[in-house]
Amino acid sequence: MLRAHPPAPDYAKSAQDQFSANVDAARAQGRINNPNVVSPYGNQTVTWGGPVAETQSNFDSDAYLKANPNVGKAGMDAWTHYSNYGKNDGRGFTAIQGAVGDQPTLTQTQTFSPQQQALFDQSNATKLQLSKLGGQGAEALQGVVGKAVDFSGAPSAPTDYNSLRNSTIDAMMARPKEDYARAQDQKHSSFIAAGIRPGTQAYDSQMQLQQRGLNDANTQAPPSTPVRSPPRPIRSIRTAGSRRSRSCWRSGRFR
Repeated sequence: MLRAHPPAPDYAKSAQDQFSANVDAARAQGRINNPNVVSPYGNQTVTWGGPVAETQSNFDSDAYLKANPNVGKAGMDAWTHYSNYGKNDGRGFTAIQGAVGDQPTLTQTQTFSPQQQALFDQSNATKLQLSKLGGQGAEALQGVVGKAVDFSGAPSAPTDYNSLRNSTIDAMMARPKEDYARAQDQKHSSFIAAGIRPGTQAYDSQMQLQQRGLNDANTQAPPSTPVRSPPRPIRSIRTAGSRRSRSCWRSGRFR
């Protein structure tokens, strides 16, 4: 007695079944990985949705035949009729209960706790107030920024360092120069009274010694730089600059 051979495996159906199982497993994993979250800072609610995929696995044949009795009377398969004719005729797809889409949409809704919501609202209100203040400041600066400053009537600007340094030294040497001139006149008179005339070696030596004292005083006139205080010319420049700025503010040039 011959035994019948088992039917050949349906590889296409097996592959389709495996694909469907993989999709279901991926969807289940997605739901597991995105739970609803409840925390002191707020809650996160996850919902799933999306259009239903018009596939045979989601198709309700009984509902389709009930909605289209002529298909059943004609003896046609419900899915075959819909996919070949019904869809083009505008007949609705009848989905089974619990049908899912090809790419279901994940929606995460996050809500603050009442305390965190109050902090969030207050923070936004503060940012809005700061923005308004910035706008008021910008409006106040219109017509001021980029406008040339009128320095007429203001004290003159401080000069460069070397010029101010030289003027400082001249001011410091004013009295020593007066004393030198007086001493030079006295020495000249005493030399003449003693019979020592200009052009003689004795006269020239004494006058050179007198001039050397003036040169030494002139060399020592530039102020040394203290550790905690800038040189006098720099202080003078700063003082002149501050005086000029105060004058401009009082006159309204910088307003």
